Amino acid sequence: MLKYTELKDFLGKYPDCFKPNVEKQREFDQKVSSIEGKTIDFIQPRKRK
Repeated sequence: MLKYTELKDFLGKYPDCFKPNVEKQREFDQKVSSIEGKTIDFIQPRKRK
């Protein structure tokens, strides 16, 4: 069991560890768009049925 201070330190080192992959991808897309200075449409692969 982690103490509050240990958990706070861990989250300080790894802030994205509990974020879903979709949210991480969205943040990455926004960073790339802001660096490029234009709107970029990112295409996600579809799952085959």
